Amino acid sequence: MALQVHNPASLQHIKNHFDIASMWPIRLISQTDVKRKKNAVTYDSYSSFFHNITQVDQVHRLGYNGSGIKIGIIDTGVDYTHPALGKCFGKGCKIAYGYDLVGDDYTGKNTPIPDSDPYDNCSNSSVTGHGTHVAGIIGALAANITGVAYGSTLGMWRVFGCFGISADDVVIEALIQAYEAGMDIINLSLGELAPWQEDPVAIIASRIAQTGVLIVAANGNIGLQGISSGDNLASGNNVVAVASFDNAYSVKRGFILNNITYGYISANPQLKFPITKIAPTANSTHFLADACNGTKIKRSKIKGLIALVRRGECTFFEKALNVQKMGAIGILIYVRANETEPEPIPLSDDIKIPCAMISNSAGVAILNSKHPKGYFRDDIFIYTPISTSGTVTDFSSLGPLNELQLKPDIGGIGGSVYSTLPHYLGLYGTLSGTSMATPYISGAFALYLQAKGMNRKTNHKPMAVIKKFQNFAKYASISNNQTASIIDTPLRQGAGLVQVGDAIFENSHVTPGKLSFNDSEHIQLRYKLTVKNDWETTITYTFSNIAAATVKPYNVTLQQYIPLQPILYDSSGLKAKLTFFPQKLSIKAKGYRHVLVKVKPPELNLKDHQIYGGYIQITPDKGKSLHVPYIGEVGNRRELPILNHSYSITYNTSYPLLTDLANNVIDQKELYIFNRSDSTTQPTIKVPLLTGTAALNIYILNKNNKNVGLMLTRAYLPRDSYSFTWDGKVTHSITTVPAAVQNGVYKMKLSVLKIFGNRGNRSDYETWISPTIQVLN
Repeated sequence: MALQVHNPASLQHIKNHFDIASMWPIRLISQTDVKRKKNAVTYDSYSSFFHNITQVDQVHRLGYNGSGIKIGIIDTGVDYTHPALGKCFGKGCKIAYGYDLVGDDYTGKNTPIPDSDPYDNCSNSSVTGHGTHVAGIIGALAANITGVAYGSTLGMWRVFGCFGISADDVVIEALIQAYEAGMDIINLSLGELAPWQEDPVAIIASRIAQTGVLIVAANGNIGLQGISSGDNLASGNNVVAVASFDNAYSVKRGFILNNITYGYISANPQLKFPITKIAPTANSTHFLADACNGTKIKRSKIKGLIALVRRGECTFFEKALNVQKMGAIGILIYVRANETEPEPIPLSDDIKIPCAMISNSAGVAILNSKHPKGYFRDDIFIYTPISTSGTVTDFSSLGPLNELQLKPDIGGIGGSVYSTLPHYLGLYGTLSGTSMATPYISGAFALYLQAKGMNRKTNHKPMAVIKKFQNFAKYASISNNQTASIIDTPLRQGAGLVQVGDAIFENSHVTPGKLSFNDSEHIQLRYKLTVKNDWETTITYTFSNIAAATVKPYNVTLQQYIPLQPILYDSSGLKAKLTFFPQKLSIKAKGYRHVLVKVKPPELNLKDHQIYGGYIQITPDKGKSLHVPYIGEVGNRRELPILNHSYSITYNTSYPLLTDLANNVIDQKELYIFNRSDSTTQPTIKVPLLTGTAALNIYILNKNNKNVGLMLTRAYLPRDSYSFTWDGKVTHSITTVPAAVQNGVYKMKLSVLKIFGNRGNRSDYETWISPTIQVLN
């Protein structure tokens, strides 16, 4: 249930009603950021590029395509008129279910205007066609594309308008609607940073998963921001958190110049390049300000032609607008030597000509050509191998959760994925993100359910399905050349890249599907593994430890406990040691046995809080090896500081700090005047959190430093920067109604609970007290 309350007193009355078990503030959720390469490509075997590194191609050849399985997608809507997505919506169509919960004009803050049609009709310059792309990865079928589960039936619950923002109450309603519509799998390529299992949306998703529905969620795209950067939906206890792996090939549209094909990356693929001459605006590759404001462009040189422009000095938009004003009918922007073409920023509707990025070699070839005529057609393309194929994409968010639960769970193909786009974006294109990896896993689950004759009504043990996929995923090495032989941490890849055929057809499995030995203070030294043999004969299993790279989340010497962005890997070579009791065992046909595993963490500095990990390898004498990812922390996580006390260049003082609403800093020794008749004088605490906290409270103290009431309380916050403004009211201990304090002298006391802290133990909180505040009417 969601409600809007304008009177804080009413909110307190509701919160304290005996029928209310839990209550959370509604938070906004952003459409997950994606990396764009929108290129209309026609290639009748493109899908094999990624299907052959996940065994999806093998499963397809055996006749499985997800038929009979229903997959619900909660996203931005879908262009169901797309030729690869069935061209219709409703009963008997590829996209047979769904609802628009918000309407085009929804911003996350205004009132939704729902209707029964989840069609994506957004054509503003900021949209990506996200939902249509996700739907295509699962279910598209055409000459140039084959979805993972192209025989499945899809539903689309639209929770974003045309502005890329939603709210968690809307997402919760969409989850409920998808569940009630009978979906076997629900795909969530969205979320916000919040690595807590107690997040309200994660709780709802997890409860639905317990009923037999497989809930699959993107782990997030901010891995370069360091440790514990996963999204809220993916943090659910029974929710599958998906990491992104790089694809096998990248694909670009192409043009032919002097019998050589060059690729390009379009910023507005709905606009097509004509077949015509290409004219450079400058004759030198060293002119960085080419086509920028203030430079001279000869109209006669480019009018009616495609302009060739050097990248640099100003924006793509500025260059495109200037050549457009001079009569050009298209623009190609080439990069510097040894520079990869960036993904163009989407252009505004002011740009009416096609705009694309090309390589330096293509730009130089045009400059040196005597007759630079470009032949652009939809059936021209180039594709090149990706050197990091099969490894974790750099942007993929890291685990663990704040209390050391292991996330992500598994990885799908999310780096450079070609799929469907709405008509207004050119029908096909390439996007990157865990948003793309997530539908890949959803489709893989659909193949499994079909092959096993299962659905949500018969899937009484959904976690068993997830664990089977984890057992047979393929863990990857670190992608850079210096460490190519070192296994990457489970914090980045979970169990590894999905291998669908092995998950379906191998006849062994082990539970649990992942382990966390916790930290040094709360360490769980032993776990019991259960190995099940589903073969028709006795199988002997041997256990071993495959150590992965140890993660260095902090450089304590240089920057204390400000998380490294990105993480570093420990160079000491010290790894955890695992002992198995027994190390080798035989299991009769259709039987199972238990194995005890004991850990000895590496001897690292406790103050560095490094996180070790690896894979328990179980090698049978028949069939393929299984594995279980594990992690643990050397150090006491409760000792990690929560409050950031670093120096702020912006405010010329250290955090936490107090300002007025105009961001004027209040000195710690200053008596600050808060005049309630002037709202601009309301005092505001600004505080970055180094680590997430399960409880943040702000109390108001009187001149005797005694607590006179609670200003606010927040639960399960991720590490981030926050601002909290006081309006002069508190909740007293003797009443639930917020009331104004009397005129007088006060201080604000900020209190945050440490990781694994006891809410009833004062020593488990970090505190900060503000400068003195004189409150006047």
